[in-house]
Amino acid sequence: MSNQDQSKKAQGNGGNADNGADRQRQIDAHNQATEEFIVMANQMVNEKGHDPKLVSAALMAASGVYATFVAAGNEGFLAPNGVNTVAETFKNNLAYIQKAKEGRAGSQRLGSEACRRTATVNLDLFKGP
Repeated sequence: MSNQDQSKKAQGNGGNADNGADRQRQIDAHNQATEEFIVMANQMVNEKGHDPKLVSAALMAASGVYATFVAAGNEGFLAPNGVNTVAETFKNNLAYIQKAKEGRAGSQRLGSEACRRTATVNLDLFKGP
């Protein structure tokens, strides 16, 4: 089975008839992992005094390193089309998050005073519908 096939299976796209319960477990595990990363990021900002932009950049870098590891192993690297695939996946996830946030928070956009003032991420905005 290729890495791409394994990735699709791990994401719940792998074609089991009894997908419902497995899919929900994957969603729950995804939400828990996401929450743990956000808690860690908030601790880095609030307890260690790191700038939120630095923490965000570090999380993106770590995500890129880990995505490369998942796809290519410790010694491998992504070909240009692999980089594009990871970037497109990140873009799609970011668009999904923005739609969810907009639906829950109204029309508040990046750059508003409220967005600039808050350093703590509201975990409820990242949970599924």
